[in-house]
Amino acid sequence: MSDTESHAQFFPENETLRLTADGIWYSDSTEITHVGTLQLFGRSIVRKAGTELPLQYHLVVGRETKEVFVEDTAFFVTRVDRSGSGAYRLHLTDGTQMDLGVRDLAFRPPNRLTSAIRGGAETARFCRNAYHDILKDLEQDAGGYFLQIASTKVYLDSSSITP
Repeated sequence: MSDTESHAQFFPENETLRLTADGIWYSDSTEITHVGTLQLFGRSIVRKAGTELPLQYHLVVGRETKEVFVEDTAFFVTRVDRSGSGAYRLHLTDGTQMDLGVRDLAFRPPNRLTSAIRGGAETARFCRNAYHDILKDLEQDAGGYFLQIASTKVYLDSSSITP
């Protein structure tokens, strides 16, 4: 028996995987809710090499790959912690954590908050809970709405923020 023949297939051949703009995974029309599977997918999603806009992604699990239809971003901020110094620590769906840099944050109406990740190579969208957690610190002055990140005011588009 060859190595290929003895290898059990992880992904069903005709399955369509989709990651929604809200960070919800679907297999065909069924929502994937198993925590271990969601964690595996978060760690295993990779941008296909050489793709331009729209970006294309696939999962890499062992020797197998599976195309994923990504509606918005492939990565999400699931939790935000704020230190005593005013710095923000982001927890991402790929299992990593990073400090939010003052140039990383972007707001686009309606209610789309993102952060640059992986040195600017990717973007992570804030999930609903993380979005509300960070915007509870939103302040306003004559210049508009801003977040204080450490000692820097980071202004967001003030026209349509809804905390």
